[in-house]
Amino acid sequence: MKSAPRWIFGFALLVLGACSTSATGGAYDFTCPETPLVQVSILDISESGRDQKLIGERLDAVQADAEFVTDCEGTLVVTAGSGSVANADVLFSGRLSTSGATEIGRDRKIPKAVETTMEEIRTSLNDALASGSAQGNDLTAMFALVADIATLYANDEVDLRAHLYTDAISTTGGAAINQPGLDRAAVLEIVAAQPAPRLEGVSISVRGVGRVGGAVQPPQDFVDAVTAYARGLCEATGASCTVLTSTAAVR
Repeated sequence: MKSAPRWIFGFALLVLGACSTSATGGAYDFTCPETPLVQVSILDISESGRDQKLIGERLDAVQADAEFVTDCEGTLVVTAGSGSVANADVLFSGRLSTSGATEIGRDRKIPKAVETTMEEIRTSLNDALASGSAQGNDLTAMFALVADIATLYANDEVDLRAHLYTDAISTTGGAAINQPGLDRAAVLEIVAAQPAPRLEGVSISVRGVGRVGGAVQPPQDFVDAVTAYARGLCEATGASCTVLTSTAAVR
């Protein structure tokens, strides 16, 4: 049997340090939803997602999520895991806001509030990296986790948004696609065979698709196939979907 390409495998465990720089350049002029915001940010920490640079990029994006939620006085839920939903660790869950008589006064307190939130997230992520399994990447499990969280707000009128930070190269379960030479047609067959949770009304963004740690990246045709896979799985849920090869924060 041929050995797998280098980009299928992951990299060494790391210790995450703190970062106090604003992920949005210090501008907090977000357009907030009319209904209460619930932001779910899910980090893939399977083997292929443990590269230091890759996790750093994903944490920068989570920090932007925290800034957005704090400015909009919403709820942030951050989880990390690999494989099944049962392997997910909650890194942070809570309502974020600042106090002040004016919007300018509240905005001035956002950097410190976000710094405190990110310190908690980084500490919890270090613990998850040290103790959690790195085996198995399953994008379908991420959608199942979003569905679990959505259930908690089934009776509430909220604006639920989920950012899935993952290369989306599933390696376990019936939807495994870590196969060199996989084409779009084969991917769509895999997608069609998967049961999908119903997530109408949820906005989902899958970010970093096809991007793995290290200098050797998957070929473009494989990235295209993985992108089609992630988009197909997401659209099957009925959610509003965005699929990006970049991890960068977008609103």
